[in-house]
Amino acid sequence: MNRTWSAILSVVVLLVLACGGVCAAQGLGESAWTNQSASTLYIEDVDSEGLITGFYINRAAGFSCIGTPYPVTGWVLDG
Repeated sequence: MNRTWSAILSVVVLLVLACGGVCAAQGLGESAWTNQSASTLYIEDVDSEGLITGFYINRAAGFSCIGTPYPVTGWVLDG
């Protein structure tokens, strides 16, 4: 289970770093991001404060939580 949360955190951190605070303006809301293991981060909304909400579904082999959606929250930071 710790590997799952590490994977989720890694995806969210990479997404925030890649966005550089402009994701909301570029339509990040209602998008899906799939990694090399076919796991997917679904972004449902980015509010005006930069709060990201959505869910993550793990599809990587070797985990007991395959196919289970987990809620995700995070922030798009500017600078």
